[in-house]
Amino acid sequence: MRKPQDCGYTFAQIAEALDVIGTLTDVLAENTVVRESGDGINPEPQLNSRGEAGIQSAVRLIARSAHRELSQLATDLGVPE
Repeated sequence: MRKPQDCGYTFAQIAEALDVIGTLTDVLAENTVVRESGDGINPEPQLNSRGEAGIQSAVRLIARSAHRELSQLATDLGVPE
């Protein structure tokens, strides 16, 4: 069982993963706004369907990894389920 003071790196990894997820979802949201406005004033969306699917897959992978890290951290710290 790890001590809380030994978990800083894992905490930082989880925080970074959440920040990346937030950034990627902002990109997807902005792309959706541009794509759906279609008013001819706004520029064309930067991402096509494949690009959007790639970002969505990346978000899922990062979220799963962060979940595993969080679960392991909780186990290491003896947090009951």
